[in-house]
This record gives sequence, C-alpha cells and structure tokens, in this order.
Amino acid sequence: MDADVMQIELQAANDIDATGQLYDWLRREDRLRGRIHMAYADLPADAMGGIADTIAVAVGTGGMGTVAASAIVAWLSQRNSDLTVSVTRRPDGVTLKVEARQAKDPEALLRALAGFLDGEAAGPEDGNAAS
Repeated sequence: MDADVMQIELQAANDIDATGQLYDWLRREDRLRGRIHMAYADLPADAMGGIADTIAVAVGTGGMGTVAASAIVAWLSQRNSDLTVSVTRRPDGVTLKVEARQAKDPEALLRALAGFLDGEAAGPEDGNAAS
C-alpha cells in the first residue's frame, strides 16, 4: 500500500445482510471502483462457506475519504432499520461508529465522517459521530 493511501474497514451491524448490501452500494460508486474488496471471517475447517464481515476501502489523497463518506451517508439514509456502521481507519486503528438515525442530519454526518476518513479528525472522543 502506498504511503499516502489509508485503508478503512467497514462493518454494518444489526442486520445479517447489511454488510453485503453496503458493499453492493459502494461498488456502484464509480470513483471507488478498484478500491473496494470484501474480507471474510475465518471459519473452522468443517464450516461451509464464509460470511462477509468487513468491507475494505483504500482511500488517500484527493478527497477519496469524502467520496466514501458521501456513499456511506447516502446508503444509511436509505435504511429503515436501526443500523450501525463501524468505520475503522488503518493503520491507526481508530474506529468511528455511525448510526442510521444520524442520517437524519446528513450534512452534519457527512462532515464528521468525511473529516474522519480524510484523516483530518481523530474522531469524536466517545467513538460516535456527532448528530
């Protein structure tokens, strides 16, 4: 990975299909093409198949964090369920949890998430995006 590229990991909780749905949504964003892949949980040898539990997105300079943040906020605003998306930056490992109910104020959520993903903000002290 290039020095100017940061990896983010996304996990959607509270819905068994949410991570896959978020992955499908992000894949449709042309500017994120080639920057997204699924990561699967390690399973015991006798288990069948794997469950996607994490989406990895490579962002870096040029505002790619804002692109990813916009796509995540748009997806959350479409949800009717009480979802939480955990966004973890790599390599520093700082995590920000974003809840679907916060998408009721998309501009504030977008500012908080974009700043976090672009590495401009360390993230709120309590680990949740401000709503």
